[in-house]
Amino acid sequence: MAKVETAANIAKPFLRVKHADLKRLTDASPFRSWCPVCDQGVLLVRRLDFGTLGLSKIDNCSLCAQRVIYEEDEIAGEKLAMPLPTNMGEAFLALDAMLVQEDKDYLRKAENADDAAVHLHHSLGRHLRNEWGLWTDSPIAQYLKALGVDHPDDMSHHILVAYCRENVRSRFEREEPL
Repeated sequence: MAKVETAANIAKPFLRVKHADLKRLTDASPFRSWCPVCDQGVLLVRRLDFGTLGLSKIDNCSLCAQRVIYEEDEIAGEKLAMPLPTNMGEAFLALDAMLVQEDKDYLRKAENADDAAVHLHHSLGRHLRNEWGLWTDSPIAQYLKALGVDHPDDMSHHILVAYCRENVRSRFEREEPL
């Protein structure tokens, strides 16, 4: 068996997997599976927190650090949920995980990040406001309030604009030098 470099896949994109298709460590454990990338590390199906003990849709290999998103909504009768982001970096990861390629392409190719965010205000923006607790005191809402972004509409706009700008180089960066 080839040796796997620890954390070799930490910077690679999320891999969408069906938990039901993964090879289990043992028949007795429905939550522990071998990593589909390195075949030596383990996916443990993490718990979101100690309060709810809910299962996370996001996991990573214990050895190669490949990040995965489980496509199912539940495993062994327990519901899966996306963890709420606490900062912009985590928000970008969550958006990468939730968006299909067509949506990512739309945001990456947007000529104007503000226009793209306005266009998505009533769809993806609403989802962020409702599901990420921007109307409440969620961790990402607290983070944005500390930056001076107070209203949930402005918060979702700020997240989408920042995501666009993070993933799209400006036209000045695209131009060839003279």
